[in-house]
Amino acid sequence: MGLMDRILGRKVELEKAPVPAGMTIADARAVDRYQQMLRTAPTDVIERAHVEAFERLTPAQLDLLFERLTADAEQNDERPVDAKPASLARSTARAGRRFHARCDRLVCDRIHCMDLVERRRKPGCSGGR
Repeated sequence: MGLMDRILGRKVELEKAPVPAGMTIADARAVDRYQQMLRTAPTDVIERAHVEAFERLTPAQLDLLFERLTADAEQNDERPVDAKPASLARSTARAGRRFHARCDRLVCDRIHCMDLVERRRKPGCSGGR
């Protein structure tokens, strides 16, 4: 929007990014908010948000996330000690401190693009790899 548009009160529609295949608009907005939080929020806020999100997962999903975080951890303090939401959140936040994009890949791609219970990829999704 240009200066004259603002002065005259014109509203200009911005082009919206396409929603990835297999994802709803609400999911895409949630992922955008999550990525923004990773870039801007303090670590304790990020960890609390992960605890809240992980508490909503099923035991099978928690186990899969535990396996993924353990396998992908580059340092010992990034490995979760168990599959409890607080432990997974702490591990995810530590990984995110080192490299936010890695945290985004581990969490967003795995939760949104995989059928966590059956462990198979949905059509049209790269799965982060």
